[in-house]
Amino acid sequence: MSTHRLGSLTPISVRRMWPNEGHDFTPWLAAPVNLQLLGHALGLDLADAKREVSVDQLSADILCRNRDDGARVLIENQFGWADADHLGRLLMYAAGLDATTIVWVAEQFSRTHREALNWLNQTSADGIRFFGVTIECWQIGQSDVAPQFTVVAYPKDWRPMARNDQQRETSRQYLEFWTAFHAYMQSNSRVNCSEPKQHWMIHEFGGSATVFASNLAHPLSRYNDDEAFRGGPKVFVALNLYDLHGNTANQRRSKLAADKDDIHQELGAELIWTNVAWKGLSRVYTEKFIDWRDPSQRETAMAWMREQLEKFTEVLKPRVLALTSQEAQELPEELDS
Repeated sequence: MSTHRLGSLTPISVRRMWPNEGHDFTPWLAAPVNLQLLGHALGLDLADAKREVSVDQLSADILCRNRDDGARVLIENQFGWADADHLGRLLMYAAGLDATTIVWVAEQFSRTHREALNWLNQTSADGIRFFGVTIECWQIGQSDVAPQFTVVAYPKDWRPMARNDQQRETSRQYLEFWTAFHAYMQSNSRVNCSEPKQHWMIHEFGGSATVFASNLAHPLSRYNDDEAFRGGPKVFVALNLYDLHGNTANQRRSKLAADKDDIHQELGAELIWTNVAWKGLSRVYTEKFIDWRDPSQRETAMAWMREQLEKFTEVLKPRVLALTSQEAQELPEELDS
C-alpha cells in the first residue's frame, strides 16, 4: 500500500492572480513563456506578441505570429463569461488586422458562443480558424499557482495534440518556398503577391470574392477532401470565385464557363473547373506535378507558376471583371443601397 501523501487541486480565482484584465493579464499573456503555454494548448508556435494594437479607434489585446507559416494570430481575452460585445470586437479586429487564426480567451463560454465560433469555422474561407479557450488557475497545497488553458471551440479538422516534428518540417517547407517565390515574383513579374498563408498565396484583383491563388499541395496535406490538394507534391494556380451579389460561387463559375472553349484556346491549355461546395468556393485551376520541396526543382516550379499567373491575368481577369460588373448591375435596388 502506498504511503505517499497526495494533495488536492484547489481552484484559484483568475482575478486574484490578475486583478485587472488589461493591465495585468494581457501583459502576462503576451510574455514569450506564457504565450508558449497558450500555443501549446492550440498546437501552434506563437511568437512576437504586440499588445494593444490599434484598429480604428479601438485596440486589439494581442497580435502575434505563428512561427510555422508567418501568419497573423489575433488573441482577444476577457474575464468572466464570453459575451456578444467581445465577439463583435473579435471579428472587427480580425478583419482590420488580416488575422487568419483568431483566439478568444475567457473564463467561461456559453453553449451559444461556442456554437457561434463553430459556425464561423464552418462558413469562413479556407485557412481562417477560430478558437475558444478558457483560462483557469489551480494550486496544490501551498505550491505555485498554475494556469491552465483548455480549448473549447475549434475548427473541424483541428486535433488537440502537440505539434510534432513532421508538422514543423512541413511548415518550414511552406515558408521556405513562399519566401523564395515572393522575392522571385518581385524581380520577374508585375503580378501582386500577398502575405502567404501556409499552403497558398493570394493575388487579389477583383475584391475578396474574386482572386487568383498560388497553391502548394503536400503529400501530407490536411485538405485531402478538397480535390485540388490531392495527389501532391504539386503546384497549382487557381481562379477562386466566392459567393457575390446574390450569385453562388457555382453560378458564377457556370457563367464564366460559357466561354470555356475560347479561354482554353487563349491559354493554350485546358483548365480544371470544380466546385468546393463546403466552402462556398468554385475553383478554376491548372496544375503541375513537381516536388516544390526539392531545392533543385524550386526554380522550375516558380517559373511555371509565374507563367500561369500572367496568363490568367491576361485571359481571365478581363472576363471576371466584366462578369462582376454585370452581377452588380443586376443586383436589386434594395440590396444595392
